[in-house]
Amino acid sequence: MKVATKYGRAKEGAADVWVPVVFGQTLTIAQWLNTIGPDNITDETVAEQAKAFKGPLALGAPSIQCGKYPDRPAICSDQAKFYKYEGKGKFTPASGWLAPPE
Repeated sequence: MKVATKYGRAKEGAADVWVPVVFGQTLTIAQWLNTIGPDNITDETVAEQAKAFKGPLALGAPSIQCGKYPDRPAICSDQAKFYKYEGKGKFTPASGWLAPPE
């Protein structure tokens, strides 16, 4: 919320549940671009970083495997975790990380 407030987007950030997800993804992509270096950023070098990435992913699943689904290369995790809302902004875990059946 500090970042959203800094850039004048706190109202939208508080209402949109996807803001933390996008923020975590942005941090990860920034890490990839820093690793590649500004003079070497291409579609291919970014794709290489994505395929090699195993985590950690801010606010994401504990195991990351980009490229697991060749027809959907942007999917890097097929896990979910659920929370129970207790009221007054408090959430408690309702499950651990869940993966699809093998």
